Amino acid sequence: MESYNQPFVYLIARVALGCLFFFQAYVKVFRLRLENVHDEVHSGTKEAGIPSWFSRLSVYATSYLELIGGALLVLGLFTTPLLYVFGAHLVLLFIAFGYLDGIWDVKHVLPRFILLLLLLLLPADENIFSLDGLLFD
Repeated sequence: MESYNQPFVYLIARVALGCLFFFQAYVKVFRLRLENVHDEVHSGTKEAGIPSWFSRLSVYATSYLELIGGALLVLGLFTTPLLYVFGAHLVLLFIAFGYLDGIWDVKHVLPRFILLLLLLLLPADENIFSLDGLLFD
């Protein structure tokens, strides 16, 4: 890849990943309401012996992580730490869904995972079209 394309590739991938996380969380928090999301999630997890308080904590924590972290990714603020946090988040998601249902549809998670890996593979100093680039370089 030509080096002059890398900052633009970084920008597109970062904003796309941020939008995927932000808008999914936006729908969960403001349209569906988190308590309704919890009820739906817990109806599928209680058979596995997952307590209600744990599924509620998971729904609230991951939703706000995705909402705030997604917005910060779009802006390009704290990008590298957020990529590590979202990486851990996605790995835990893979483990949780794998535990609950060994054959689950990854179509909503896989694009995020691929974009995240792309961003982690690109040099962080290519993130010049961002608040990180303006504030910390």
